[in-house]
Amino acid sequence: MKKVLDFRAIIVGCLADWLGTAGFSMVFFTIASIQLTARGLGTSEISNHILSWSQSSEGFLYTLFFGLSFTFFGGYLAIKTAKRKSLFNSMFVGIAAIIAGLFPTVNAPVSQTVISMILVIPAALLGGYYYLKEWVFLPE
Repeated sequence: MKKVLDFRAIIVGCLADWLGTAGFSMVFFTIASIQLTARGLGTSEISNHILSWSQSSEGFLYTLFFGLSFTFFGGYLAIKTAKRKSLFNSMFVGIAAIIAGLFPTVNAPVSQTVISMILVIPAALLGGYYYLKEWVFLPE
C-alpha cells in the first residue's frame, strides 16, 4: 500500500479547524461581552450569562454549527494541500478534533460533548469529499 497520509496536510487542516474555531469564538464572545456591558452587567454577571447561554440548547446549536463548519474547512484543506488525495487525511483532522475535545475548557453537559464528538469525523470527511467529489480512501 502506498503512503496515504500526509502529516503536513493533516497539520494544516487541524490548524484551520482549531484557529478558525478559536478565532470565531473570541470575536463572537467579545461582541457578546460588549453588548452585555452596554446593558450594565458586571464581569461576573457577564461570565455567568455567557456560560449559561453556551450550555443552553440554542447556544449549543450555534457553537456546534460553527465548530463543525471549521472542521469541515479543515478536512477540505487537508485534502487540498495533501500530495496524495485520500480521505484518510481529512479523517485524521476529525480524530485530532476529537482528541482536542477530550480537554474541554468549559464544563459542557455530557450529552453535548458526545453529540459533538460523534459529528466531528463526518464533518471533516465531508470537507474532504467536497474537495474530491468522490469517496477516495486509497488513491491509485
